[in-house]
Amino acid sequence: MNYYPHHIGDYITATAHLSMLEHGAYRTLLDLYYSTEKPLPAERKAVYRLARARAPEEQEAVDIILDEFFDEASDGWRHARCDEEIEKARVAVERSRANGKKGGRPRKQEPNDNPTGSSDDGNGNPPETQQVISGLAKQNPDETQGEPRENLTPKPPLPITQEPIPKKEEAAATPPPRACVHAPAHEAEPLAAPPDAPEIPAEPPESPRPPIPDDAPKRATQIAVLLRRNGADPRTAPNDRHIADWARDNVTDAQVLQALETAKARRKAQGSDQPIGTAYLSPIIADIRVAPPEAPSPSSGNRRDRYARDAEQIQAMARWADEQLRQGNADAQFPRIEE
Repeated sequence: MNYYPHHIGDYITATAHLSMLEHGAYRTLLDLYYSTEKPLPAERKAVYRLARARAPEEQEAVDIILDEFFDEASDGWRHARCDEEIEKARVAVERSRANGKKGGRPRKQEPNDNPTGSSDDGNGNPPETQQVISGLAKQNPDETQGEPRENLTPKPPLPITQEPIPKKEEAAATPPPRACVHAPAHEAEPLAAPPDAPEIPAEPPESPRPPIPDDAPKRATQIAVLLRRNGADPRTAPNDRHIADWARDNVTDAQVLQALETAKARRKAQGSDQPIGTAYLSPIIADIRVAPPEAPSPSSGNRRDRYARDAEQIQAMARWADEQLRQGNADAQFPRIEE
C-alpha cells in the first residue's frame, strides 16, 4: 500500500501521552506495516533493524510502541486497524481488476427524455397536474391574475408631517450613552437575601484529590495493554480518565481482570456483543475494591508459617556465618537444623 488514511484527531487523542521519539517510532512501524501488508517480525531485533532503531533509547521507544499498540501473534506483531485498512484496500483492488477485465467501469446511462412513455412539461410534472392548473386559470382569470396587477401599482410616498428637531433639542432629547463598566468579580457586591428566606448551610470544601504518583503514566499504559489483550475495547488508550484514576488509586491487575470477566459474563447474559469500555468497567471495579477480602484458607496460613520459619533460619545462618568469619573459622560447617 502506498496510501492509507490518517485521521489526525483520532491519532492525537490516542497518542497524546507519547514522547516525540515514541511518535516517530509509531509512525515508522505503521509505514512498515502498510508497505509490506503483513505483520511485523516476531523477533524484536528484526523490528529494530527495519525501524533503523540503533540507539538504546530508540530501541526502548520501539518496545513501548509494540507493547502498547500491537498484539503479539504466532506470525508476528499485528495491528488491528492496519489489518482492517489492508483488507479494505484489497477488496477495492479486486473490484477494480474485475471492472478492468470487463472493459472498465460501466458507462452511466444517458437520462431518457421520456423513459416511462408519459408526457410532461419539461420540469418533471405529469400532464394531469398541468391540465388541472391550466383549467383553474381559465375558469377564474380575474381572481388569479387580477391581484398581482393591483400589487404592482406603485403607491405614493407618505407625507412627512414631523417637523425637524433642532440640533440642541435633539441632543437634549437623546440621552448620552451609558458607560459599560465591568467590575472585577471580587469587587461585585453580593445580592441581599430576603429577610424571610431560610438559611442555606454552607457547602463543605471539596476534598483535594490525592497527588498523582510519578509512575502513574506507566501504570496507565500497563492497564490499557492488559485490557486490550484480554478482550476489552481495542480503542482503549492510556489517557482515558478512568484508567488514569485506576493508576492513581493503585488498582491491581487481578482487580482489572476480575472486573473484565464480570463484564463479559454480563454482556453474554444480555446477548450483547458491544465492546467493553472503561465506562462500563468503572462501577464494577469500584464494587470489587469495596468488597471485603476473602478469609485465608488453612493451607495458605500453613504456607505463611513455613515461610516465616524459613526466613528466621536464613537470618540465623547469616548471623552464624558472620561470627565465624570474624573468628577466622572460614571452613566451619553450619550445624544441621532439625525440622
